[in-house]
Amino acid sequence: MLKSGKYQVKFKTDGLLDSDFYGYALVSADKSLQDVVSEIKRKVINVGNLERYYQENLYSIKRDRLQERNFVIFKS
Repeated sequence: MLKSGKYQVKFKTDGLLDSDFYGYALVSADKSLQDVVSEIKRKVINVGNLERYYQENLYSIKRDRLQERNFVIFKS
């Protein structure tokens, strides 16, 4: 558990999308494993156009416009 009270969860998307990805999510300690997996899956699927996702989330000069503050994904 981190000082913030959240857990850092590492995940892999083997077979979920056309390419394989991995990433990290910060989740609340009170969430069940099923809720965490469902939330990560939903976010991964919502990424959709990865180039747009990276532009909006990782390379944004205006950091307050981040779409997913507790979620980051990388191509394997």
